[in-house]
Amino acid sequence: MGAYIVRRLAWLPLILFVVSFATFTLARYGPGDPISVAAGQIRDPEVLERVRAERGLDRPIPQQYVTWLTKAIQGDFGESYLQQGFSVSELIFPRMWISAQLGFVALIIVFAVGIPLGLLAARLAGTWMDPMII
Repeated sequence: MGAYIVRRLAWLPLILFVVSFATFTLARYGPGDPISVAAGQIRDPEVLERVRAERGLDRPIPQQYVTWLTKAIQGDFGESYLQQGFSVSELIFPRMWISAQLGFVALIIVFAVGIPLGLLAARLAGTWMDPMII
């Protein structure tokens, strides 16, 4: 059992790399340009190209990914394009705490309901009540 868990955990870095690279690439090739969204009404091509160069979005995708991954590992997710003046971390981390609280409450409810129902299903195994206990 321990060897199985170690083998599964050994694949984790590769899987995280592949999923994050695929997500990053799809976001870059998807509809909409982040600089155009952030610029709003500004449609001057020279200004847009200058901002792309400042943010490194004119470089090849693998180079952008390495830069993004390096900063993400350090906890710097950049500036929000939609809410100017806020970093992504400032917007995500407070909401992560709320999500963690909701997940913890859901876990408590699952254990509070699931364990008694499991015990009841084991106790009534083979009776007419067994199929009704979900």
